[in-house]
Amino acid sequence: ATSKQLPVRWCAPEVLERREYTLQSDVWSFGIMMWELYSNASEKPYSELKSLKEIQEKVLMGYRLKKPINPYCNENIFEIMQNCWKEKGEE
Repeated sequence: ATSKQLPVRWCAPEVLERREYTLQSDVWSFGIMMWELYSNASEKPYSELKSLKEIQEKVLMGYRLKKPINPYCNENIFEIMQNCWKEKGEE
């Protein structure tokens, strides 16, 4: 929690905003890790965005990753990911 650098691509909104780490923020990171697995680690999360600052701003405004292009990532799997990325951690 004292580190000045954040792994922005994997951080929940509450971490980006207040550096508040909880079990709920770990769930968010788990959803990002699932996205990486189903993307075959072929790209970084939010690779379409230009900078870490842009990622932070967009995530705080509600932007979320798109469904990976992978035949094994069906709607049920993607729904699990989306459920990890709720705006409020308690959700």
